[in-house]
Amino acid sequence: MVEPREKRIPIMFSEEELADIDEWRFSNRIATRADAVRRLCKIGILVENEFEQIVDSASAGVELLSDQATELNSIYRQMFTRETADLTYGASEVSDILSLASQQADLAQSGMTGLHTMIVTIYNVIAAIVDARSIRSGIKESEKRLAEANAAAERADAKKAERDETRYLNIAMLTSPMSLDEHNKYLEMSDEEQDAFWVEKIGRLKAEEEADPDAFRERYIPKWFWEQSGWVTRLRQQGGTPLLYHPGDETK
Repeated sequence: MVEPREKRIPIMFSEEELADIDEWRFSNRIATRADAVRRLCKIGILVENEFEQIVDSASAGVELLSDQATELNSIYRQMFTRETADLTYGASEVSDILSLASQQADLAQSGMTGLHTMIVTIYNVIAAIVDARSIRSGIKESEKRLAEANAAAERADAKKAERDETRYLNIAMLTSPMSLDEHNKYLEMSDEEQDAFWVEKIGRLKAEEEADPDAFRERYIPKWFWEQSGWVTRLRQQGGTPLLYHPGDETK
């Protein structure tokens, strides 16, 4: 018995819509109107699936930049007032200001790079569907490009996780140094036990920061000079901090 063919549902377009489709078709050298419609439908579905993430990333980026601008403006108003006009800022204070600006710039750059990567990926995936000789080969190429982009994103996430782990490791080593007895016991551990030892410390610090970021910062992160009590009086009495030379500074 011959299976009945699937019934095709006609898609109705207005004359204006058909003109737009034909214009797009001709500009991209696509052989038939039907093929152009199929490709446009595929592109529309793809953009709908991926665009929400781009919007979320862009919104988070705008919020981050707004928070950074607010923080810098607040610091500026602390330092440049009639009461602080006589202060002299030394190398230590300038270093704090530049370090904060550098950290914020790194965060902004990281966010913009991620957003740019997502937009370029969408463009390349669309181009694969538009430029391919057939829609089937175009879909195959677009899936390949999406897979490559996802793999790159996973590598970036892995690097970030590694940086975060190093940060927590540094905090653990600085705030909870081992005694001689603890160090000797640590040396007697197997490699697996040593790894588990640091995993436990890092996990505890991470959970502590997630539970209360402000308290975590207060406890573990050194304060900038303008966050320290009596900084105005100290600068007025002592002036700036002299620049300390360290061998090898020239090569940094």
